[in-house]
Amino acid sequence: MRRILHRYIFMELIKVLVLSTAALTFFLAIAYALSQLRERGLGPADSVQLVLYFVPAMLVFAMPISALLTTTLVYGRLSADNELTACRASGISMSSLLWPALAVGLLIGCANFVLFDRVIPWAKESAARVGTDHIERIFFNRMQTKKSFEYKAAGFYIYAKHTEGQMLYGVVARYSNPSGQRFEAKAPAAYVRFYKPEAATELPTPPRPEAGKPPRHLTREEVASEPGCWDAKVTSRGRAMVQFFDVYASDESNERSMLESPTIWEVLRETQVLQPGQMTLGELSRRLGNPRDTFDYRYAKAVGAGPVALDALEMSLRAATVAEMQSRYASMASCVLLVGLGAALGTMFRHGHILTAFAVSMGPGLFAIFAVLLGVHMVKGAPAQAHGLIWVMWLGNMVVAVLDVILVGRLLRQ
Repeated sequence: MRRILHRYIFMELIKVLVLSTAALTFFLAIAYALSQLRERGLGPADSVQLVLYFVPAMLVFAMPISALLTTTLVYGRLSADNELTACRASGISMSSLLWPALAVGLLIGCANFVLFDRVIPWAKESAARVGTDHIERIFFNRMQTKKSFEYKAAGFYIYAKHTEGQMLYGVVARYSNPSGQRFEAKAPAAYVRFYKPEAATELPTPPRPEAGKPPRHLTREEVASEPGCWDAKVTSRGRAMVQFFDVYASDESNERSMLESPTIWEVLRETQVLQPGQMTLGELSRRLGNPRDTFDYRYAKAVGAGPVALDALEMSLRAATVAEMQSRYASMASCVLLVGLGAALGTMFRHGHILTAFAVSMGPGLFAIFAVLLGVHMVKGAPAQAHGLIWVMWLGNMVVAVLDVILVGRLLRQ
């Protein structure tokens, strides 16, 4: 009898959980993706792909609210229909009736662990590649909408008053060559053409410093290509040709100028560095245990950062890693705690309507999410006090845990 009852409640919880999570997740994913689509100017196929990549990340925000909404709605309906009263009259204790909710909470917690450890890092890294793989489309969309484009990896910035096809009019461009010299060019018009990565030529490797000469700083590409640099890689997006007409160009010292029509080739190479949100829990543990093994620390050291700056960077890397790890653990725990709170609220107040259940669920669920986001911001903003601020991320869970003890305890005593 109890096994049949547990299966019945469990299936009701799963059914409502799947529907509510799907609705909330796709709403959040589409809302977040719209801002990215306007920014990148992607086509329909790429837009759908980008939305799908955002779904796992939005599950993190949808699951706590869905867990609370599901248990509030299901147990509220069971209470409103007097099914719980009938069960208790038959000798079935309230603690036994809460077992399906606990099972669903543990299931959600396990699902969150898999999402955080495998799915979300992969999805975030894949979403970052969508759009950057279409550099030409992004370039002309930016030039038409914002009138400027900056490719930081190549040290290239360009502005145009008007864009028509592949022609730019009223052009101002700034460019830094591999040796670090900066140029600025102004021209009434310029022609831009992009080539695919397979047609791109590799940048020549800068020569090593000769004996007796000051050492040359390593580039980002060289540091990322070093053995043991596990969190960075060098990728190529192709190359772009920018041909200026009747150009006036000068270097940063304005010592020379020229009136000609040069053609500038840019190899669109960049160093992709894994961010904490794109790392698995194992990679985060490695980053926390040895931040000096990361690309950011290696590059800062390669360009000659002093001991004080390196120590500050190491502290910042540790703080960002701690914030990411603790936010994941807090999000997993909140789903389990909110399930118990929802079951208690639904049972005690006899909510049977979805709008009522949703209104009751939003408060504690949003508070738990807000506490995690606030804690992450505070830990990253104050690396020196990172470990002392971790409790902020767990504040929402602590409040929900207290409510669980009070409400569930009161429910079991009835």
